Amino acid sequence: MRSRNDQTLRSLIGKAALAGIAVCSLMACSATKVELPRGPFYFPPPPDAPRIQFLTGFGDSSIVEQPSTFALFLAGTQRPDDVTKLIKPYGIAVSKGNIYLCDTIARTVYLINPITKRFESIRGNAGSVRLKKPVNLTLDETGKLYVADAERGEVLTYSPDGDYLATLGRGVDMKPVAVAVDLENLYVVDIKHNVVKILDRTTGEYEREIGANSRSEVDTLSLPVGIAIDKERSLYVTNVGSGKMLKLDIDGHPLLTLGGIGDGYGEFARPKGIAVADDGIIYIVDAGFQLVQMYSPEGKLLMHFGAPGERRGSLNLPAAVFVTKDNIDYYRRYADPTFALEYLIFVVNQQGDDKVAVYGFGQRKGAATGAPGTGSGNDKTR
Repeated sequence: MRSRNDQTLRSLIGKAALAGIAVCSLMACSATKVELPRGPFYFPPPPDAPRIQFLTGFGDSSIVEQPSTFALFLAGTQRPDDVTKLIKPYGIAVSKGNIYLCDTIARTVYLINPITKRFESIRGNAGSVRLKKPVNLTLDETGKLYVADAERGEVLTYSPDGDYLATLGRGVDMKPVAVAVDLENLYVVDIKHNVVKILDRTTGEYEREIGANSRSEVDTLSLPVGIAIDKERSLYVTNVGSGKMLKLDIDGHPLLTLGGIGDGYGEFARPKGIAVADDGIIYIVDAGFQLVQMYSPEGKLLMHFGAPGERRGSLNLPAAVFVTKDNIDYYRRYADPTFALEYLIFVVNQQGDDKVAVYGFGQRKGAATGAPGTGSGNDKTR
């Protein structure tokens, strides 16, 4: 971000907050309409080269095409405003066009597909295995869902179509708030004990845990809330207590530590969701500053996007992030024709109209390939 890298997050968020107060005051004192900028919404802003474009978002089932008002009148079975609203979503995963979304208040996981016009609670969420507080979820290579239920203290599994399969972790003392999976194990973030519990992904049997006996303050888990896993089976864990992200091997050895509580570049107020793209870029949601920070595989801060504001594409209490190339052709319709999409970034907001915001990572067509935010930012890697 070149010249902007000498600014602090406090300055940026402070300006956004003041702008918000000014808008609210204006709206309260008069009926004057506040005109927001038109056209594509890019990050970073000019004069830097755009790398992320806000594409679209949704907050209810109206993203699925509704019958016309006249057709509804003839059928007499549904009102035009009969939509399912997302209340307080959190975890998200995307596979084969399907969006799987936890809603902690509705106590369900929604299966959403804008192409096949599906927006429904998974059918396996019923009876004695009904979800109580689904916080986060992940998918394995077959599309099988693993849902962390903080109130049940278990991880429930479902088929890609939403049929209940099994409950994992029964009898294990834990409060699961996030999950990751590889070919052998299920990695469960246990916020109650500040550890990552490792279960057999088939039987759910407890095998071991990491983070309980850290050798130093550097690799200590402190109120861990988010987890991701990369192709090398390295684990990335966000910690609200310390404001740090820890990269660990599956034996718990620290590989990288970044962040810390603060208001400067490379620091966090409340880190939550995390994702790692195929290119190694690390995406970390900061619910306090209401933005997503992006880091290189080595832990250098590249740029951030989102931030609070009135314009669509701003973030509002973000909680989770998911990066994918799945179904990218469908979302190209929302991109500027001059912007070449490379992959998609889904961010979950717990407030506002767009509970799910979809961004595209890419660059202007014909522009030289390079990493985003290649300026001399405040590198807080440790």
